[in-house]
Amino acid sequence: MSDITVVEVTQGWTVDVTDNTGRTVTVDATPTYALQVATPGIQGAAGPQGPIGPAGGAVFVYDRNGVPASTWIIAHNLNRLVHVTVVLDSGEEITADVAQGSPNTCTITFAQPTSGKALVG
Repeated sequence: MSDITVVEVTQGWTVDVTDNTGRTVTVDATPTYALQVATPGIQGAAGPQGPIGPAGGAVFVYDRNGVPASTWIIAHNLNRLVHVTVVLDSGEEITADVAQGSPNTCTITFAQPTSGKALVG
């Protein structure tokens, strides 16, 4: 068997191969793809009902009533970690630093005293 040396790999998926006698052959190295389509089998029986999940959708609105503060401590009593959206009195939605102290409280901290509402859900 002859020794083979790869001389060049071109950008279009071909490889030039030269053996020890000087013969060069261009080999098409284009990748091929196979697609296997599965057909669905027979549907099995339904499994047992899972446990009832926690209540969702409750939203707590915290309103500063026009009184600015740098820290808002909110007791929402939703008994879970929450998502907080802060809306200024002007209606502008802003990003703030929110810390969840417990499943029933969160603290929002601002760089300067701020007034508006927190939608906690």
